[in-house]
Amino acid sequence: MIEFIAQNLAPIMFLSLIAFLMLGYPVAFSLAANGLAFFVIAVTLSPYSDTITLSWPLLGTLPGRVLDVMRNDQLLAIPFFTFMGIILERSRMAEDLLETVGQLFGSVRGGLAYASVESLTMPWCTFTEPEIAHVGMYERDAKAKGIEVETYTYKLDEVDRAILDGDDEGFARVHIQKGTDKIVGATIVAAHAG
Repeated sequence: MIEFIAQNLAPIMFLSLIAFLMLGYPVAFSLAANGLAFFVIAVTLSPYSDTITLSWPLLGTLPGRVLDVMRNDQLLAIPFFTFMGIILERSRMAEDLLETVGQLFGSVRGGLAYASVESLTMPWCTFTEPEIAHVGMYERDAKAKGIEVETYTYKLDEVDRAILDGDDEGFARVHIQKGTDKIVGATIVAAHAG
């Protein structure tokens, strides 16, 4: 019987996890408790089985592995993305946006896709030396759409903040719709543009 359990420990562990979840325990608690419980079972069975080679000192590596995961800056994106979703849900901004887009483009075939492309202005940056960052339209794009623009270029050696930071090489160019204060595009070429 012990050899059967040792040979089938992984499927038994999986079924145990499903049982934990079906009983209503949270996923994080179920994963942690199930893993630790089956570690204890495997260590207990290891003297009686040739297939299990676990020992108690291996449990001492767990805090180090948890801390290594916690130090990974890239994993911060997961809770931030979840937090953003919660904010959008609780403030009802997501519902309002979807409803507004539905009213504007609901009768048009593929209207939601049109709204997504038109309403999203994706900034981008090329990490060269100097960096180049841009958002919105270029002057030629605005002219092609029939939008008259006024273009303003500011050299960074004329900007107090850039002078104080010691990075005063480069420029910022802003395209404003003529007769309004609406910015239709901007480009920055500087050491830390992105």
